[in-house]
Amino acid sequence: MQQAPESEINPLEYFQVLNRGKRLIATVVVTACFVAVVISFILPKTYRARAVVMPVSRGGAVAGGPASVLSTNALASGLGAELLGVGGGGGNPQLMVLLRSRTLAEMVVEKLDLMPLFFESQWDRETKQWKSKPPRIDAAANRLLGLITLNDDKKLYIINISADWTDPQMAATLANTYVEQLQRFINENQLTVAKKN
Repeated sequence: MQQAPESEINPLEYFQVLNRGKRLIATVVVTACFVAVVISFILPKTYRARAVVMPVSRGGAVAGGPASVLSTNALASGLGAELLGVGGGGGNPQLMVLLRSRTLAEMVVEKLDLMPLFFESQWDRETKQWKSKPPRIDAAANRLLGLITLNDDKKLYIINISADWTDPQMAATLANTYVEQLQRFINENQLTVAKKN
């Protein structure tokens, strides 16, 4: 069985094909640019507020930083902080888990009363009551977690908490309240650990 001879690839043929379709290519590019501009004007503006958390051990060293590596004693760096992963060396994995938890998100939802804001269609503004069965708080917490972005910067030993919202003031309130509720949670759990000991 004989094979057909392979034809050589000629770059000039590709150029001729592109040249014949230049109108189509130009039309697609211009249309895509026009659609992108229209969409950017239609979409609501979104603002991002950022809060920075620098975990500090009880001894005053940055958690996970060079000075805290020398102090791995649970009593020196704070027993409650050690249990939460914010004391001693090794980064902030437990703190990141806490920040991503639904428990902390629910605390923020309750503190800011975000349920009516997240579920406007089910909330009657005049009577200030739910039109039907109220939504579950875990659904609001999940919605809040979708608005929050967390970034653990291992080089600087900081955690960035960003909140996105269509109102800049509300974005800032979300980010700041997230940090406040984190501090409250850590303080309450340190007190609980101290009482158990």
